[in-house]
Amino acid sequence: MKANDVMTAPALVTLSSSIAAAAQAMCDADVSLLPVVDDIEARRLQGVITDRDILERCVSARHRSGCRVGDHMTRHPLITVGPDDPLDEVFQRMENARIRRAPVVERDGRVVGVVTLDHLSVRAEVR
Repeated sequence: MKANDVMTAPALVTLSSSIAAAAQAMCDADVSLLPVVDDIEARRLQGVITDRDILERCVSARHRSGCRVGDHMTRHPLITVGPDDPLDEVFQRMENARIRRAPVVERDGRVVGVVTLDHLSVRAEVR
């Protein structure tokens, strides 16, 4: 099995999206990570924003409501996986980086999904 067999379609935000819009998108999609792209059409990955980024870098720092995703997102280093990467490699990469979620990115940098440890563990139980 490969990453594209277990990934979910991502909710996306742009660098200029408001923090409030990102938080709402997380709530709507019931996720805790959003890939940040340059443009919704092009979908080229620029970074990620997590619920923890919003809490620690914006809310707890007492920033104003005008903050943008680009002000608080994680840019580098980003751990990504490819849609054709075998699940064993995906798990190993995520475990080595100590992350629970990773964007799935085509070779051209276009975001096509997100894979989580939950996706991998559910798939492992099916085996």
